Amino acid sequence: EEFIAHRFKTQWCPIGGPHDWENCVYAHTYRDWRRTPLIGYSSRPCPQWSRSIANGSPELNYDDRCPRGMACPLAHGSKEQLYHPQFYKTSPCSETHCKRGALCAFTHGPHDTRQPCADEPDHILG
Repeated sequence: EEFIAHRFKTQWCPIGGPHDWENCVYAHTYRDWRRTPLIGYSSRPCPQWSRSIANGSPELNYDDRCPRGMACPLAHGSKEQLYHPQFYKTSPCSETHCKRGALCAFTHGPHDTRQPCADEPDHILG
């Protein structure tokens, strides 16, 4: 679980060829990719990124979606929010028959519930 919270979808897939992207721990597109949490972004969503996804062209480059780009202290997209160490496996799954297993960002009982990592630094919360 620590691997998923800290490394899931933070590296480009080296496998090549057809395979199950849904269950692959590597990223395949920039929408699938996330920055490593070690750079210090929060699990809170970035409003600029959210607006660009909702209203912007799907062709927008990464840096055009948020003026802070890679240096933004907030989560860019659902993967950065859901799999962030502050959030991953801290809330119950709403699906009765979830098929995502360990890759589901939510808990399925006390056996896989995590405590969030240490508090986020003040400079990240802005």
